[in-house]
Amino acid sequence: MKICAVICELNPVHNGHKYIFDKAKEITGADYLIALMSGSYVQRGEPALFDKHTRTRMALNIGADAVLELPGIFATGSAQYFARGAVALLTQLGNIDYLCFGSESGSISHIMEEDIHESNDILAKEYLNALLYFDSSITPVAIKRIGTDYNNKDSIIDGICSATYIRNSIVNGKNDFYTAIPKACQNDFTNTPVYYDDYSDVIYTSIVNLCISSLSQNSTDLSLFFDVYGDLSDKITKNIYSYESAESFCHLLKSKDIAFSHIKRALLHIALGYTKSDMDLIMSHSYFAYLRLLGFKKASLPLLSSIKESSDNPLISKLSDYESILKPYQRDILKKDINASMIYEYIRHRKDNMPVINEYRKNIVIM
Repeated sequence: MKICAVICELNPVHNGHKYIFDKAKEITGADYLIALMSGSYVQRGEPALFDKHTRTRMALNIGADAVLELPGIFATGSAQYFARGAVALLTQLGNIDYLCFGSESGSISHIMEEDIHESNDILAKEYLNALLYFDSSITPVAIKRIGTDYNNKDSIIDGICSATYIRNSIVNGKNDFYTAIPKACQNDFTNTPVYYDDYSDVIYTSIVNLCISSLSQNSTDLSLFFDVYGDLSDKITKNIYSYESAESFCHLLKSKDIAFSHIKRALLHIALGYTKSDMDLIMSHSYFAYLRLLGFKKASLPLLSSIKESSDNPLISKLSDYESILKPYQRDILKKDINASMIYEYIRHRKDNMPVINEYRKNIVIM
């Protein structure tokens, strides 16, 4: 059995993603493809546009045989943490032969030797560094991207556009992107999207509550949270009473020495409770958190059996089982991800004026 993996966000899915999935199987000759996907939140430091179960269905519809969740603290981390968390998980599976990823050049040597500036190649280089860091036996495969630039906001070329283009179209109430979406996934775009500003109240109350709780000490130190450093902590507390919305607050905090995406991630980590000690704990266990299955194809049951046989860690397929099968540190990390997903679901269902579905009642997506 030959298995390849693709690390993805599908935020949201488009024809470029399907191309990568198709080429991954074609180039490697793999029998199965595992998609390791961000859950409710993505690396931009934002909630995913669509919920993780919808995006799991998207992944299966474009060629994945099984979908695993990338733990939230890595999914919302900078490129190095994102890559190390993902590669650590794939390496721990013990049965992955190839890691396939899109890049501007499609050349491993170019990625490693050149001074990289393109977004895709920056992440690709971190994947390669992570494989070396963990001395992983997984073989990297760079697939040259086709179509428009990763951050192109303006055009669709030959049925290919960026996720940025689609997100902007949805925000602006347009539906001009359907030619760039795999047909099997188009119905999922009728779901209610979630935006960063939908978290305005959550972020504000989280920060204010922390400020109030530390009044007796006459100072508020937010630097215990992951990605929040001393200078940024000071800026947040000094400007919190000028807060109007999550997005506008990020602009207020932005400076030459702090990237906009870094600020978004930092505020999200405060709201979700991801701390530096959480990351230190996972790092002390070789960056491995847990294995959670989000979906699979019935025809891929041999793949799931292979995972269970090759991994030293249990595969979580029924969420209510995690208390009894995980180690204490893994339980602590997963609990935070469950709470983070519950916040996402609350916000999403409030926009729909629908009852919130408990994370424990969410079924694995089976095709």
